[in-house]
Amino acid sequence: MGVMQHNMPQDGLQLISEMMRRFGAGASQNEVSFWAISQLRQLVSASAASLFLADNQKSRLVCAFCEGGADITGLALHLDEGVAGYVFQHDEAMIVPIASDNQHHQPKIDSDTGFSTQNMITAPISFGGNRFGVVQLLNKMTARQIQPFDADELALSSTASQLIAQAMMMIELAETMIEDKRLHQELEQAQQLQTLFLAQAEDSLPICGKSAPARHVGGDFYDYLISENRLVFCLGDVAGKGMPAALIMGFCISAFRAFEWQENSLNEFVAKLNRLLRGLDSDRFLALSVGSLELETNRLTLLCCGHSETVLLSENGQQARWMNALSPPLGIFDDVAEVPAYHIIVEKNSWLVMMTDGITEAFGIEITEQRQMLVDFLKCCNHSHPASIFIDRLFSHLQELPACAHDDSTALVIRL
Repeated sequence: MGVMQHNMPQDGLQLISEMMRRFGAGASQNEVSFWAISQLRQLVSASAASLFLADNQKSRLVCAFCEGGADITGLALHLDEGVAGYVFQHDEAMIVPIASDNQHHQPKIDSDTGFSTQNMITAPISFGGNRFGVVQLLNKMTARQIQPFDADELALSSTASQLIAQAMMMIELAETMIEDKRLHQELEQAQQLQTLFLAQAEDSLPICGKSAPARHVGGDFYDYLISENRLVFCLGDVAGKGMPAALIMGFCISAFRAFEWQENSLNEFVAKLNRLLRGLDSDRFLALSVGSLELETNRLTLLCCGHSETVLLSENGQQARWMNALSPPLGIFDDVAEVPAYHIIVEKNSWLVMMTDGITEAFGIEITEQRQMLVDFLKCCNHSHPASIFIDRLFSHLQELPACAHDDSTALVIRL
């Protein structure tokens, strides 16, 4: 602050003590601040007092409270205007012994209000580099004569202003904590809602999915449904994380469920989804694998658009076939050419494991290392377990890996 220490009058100590007590008792910032400025005006025998607070943009000072002189409540000053603006910018209290001699004094305010400013104390409401406004005490009057303000009165005004600033800082912190808590609650609700979007496990189906976003919500998704003795499924990874990716994720699941699967092919769905994504006018793209399994013949058809984290494991886990992407991700180009498909008659009790890159990257940096470590782990799984236990074990193992949780992680497992 730059204010020298002086002996504070006993009444001043009582004022500071009472301010602290009132703040501690839960009185509002305005209640204590207005009361304190009124008491301070009486202690220093000022004819008038005012409280100017900075607006949200810290571009103006606005009078929030005044007493004893002309009513200037709502008066706004730019930060380069008046003694108030000067003190706020320089963060140092000052005595103006003769207002008319001070280069920063603005006589126009006096002429507009009819008040005559003779001298003043102006103290910044600041603490720890955080500035909130200024307090002004005008025209020290004793025995009906103007008297000069002294250093003790300046020190008292500065101390009271610092207490007001501390209270404002605490209130801002509390409001931030409340807002953070509210945001956290909203994100938790969004996470619960996103979980409801995803297909729920059914013991009667040989398929199970699981997703763990790196944040509360993410852009990974999976879905599946039965259509005329055919299991149709998909797994996608929207570029990016957080709420923007989650919104597109919900959009993609809705498109998957609304598609007429009985009459159309996988390629028609891919083309339609690409058009919808392009229509969103978003720069986010989608890595997607979508497939179908004929439940009677075990004929698997799979399209991989920018997605290469799919592996077909034999019953005992000794043989592994990776399905690489055969076309770019969706949402990049206006039109998508016919995507080449994998057509496989799979052996009974084989496993199709589809993953997003959050899982594969957790197993290593280089793609060959990722795949080998992942297959080695999958070989160790008990292949007689249902898909739900298989996928739970995969995610439990992920928690033990050092690279886990850097990205959204999602998997879809099918017992063929």
